[in-house]
Amino acid sequence: MLTAITTNKTASSLKIQRSVSASVERVYRAWTDPAQMRKWFGCEYVTDIKVIQNLFVGGEYQVQMTTDPDGLVITVHGVYKEIIPNKKLVYTWNSDSAEYPAADTLITVELFERGKGTEIVLEHKNFALEKSVDGHSLGWTASFNKITELVEAAV
Repeated sequence: MLTAITTNKTASSLKIQRSVSASVERVYRAWTDPAQMRKWFGCEYVTDIKVIQNLFVGGEYQVQMTTDPDGLVITVHGVYKEIIPNKKLVYTWNSDSAEYPAADTLITVELFERGKGTEIVLEHKNFALEKSVDGHSLGWTASFNKITELVEAAV
């Protein structure tokens, strides 16, 4: 059951909320398991996703994506700042995208149990450029659509 997605943006941040029909544990696994991340990460133009991560506070992650049809490789990377399993992830985000750059931005993902489902709240802040907020908003919205399909299919 695909539910409504709520997005709020400012010039330097975005916040996305969505409720899904899947357990908090299922959503957390999808968000933290590299094999599952490859299935939902990025917009519809992203292919060949590679995920490397060290899921502990101070651990680093890297996601490399190839865009279709131009074959451009985009890398995002950062460091985990806070991890509360099945509840919260906080990590830095740096993107080498020329079109929508992001340096030293911060992501907070919170998971809230809502009956038999989960509310996912993502806040991405500290953007230097408003166009980067817009670009990342599109990417996160597409990713939310894909993760919703993934976790709800597994119920």
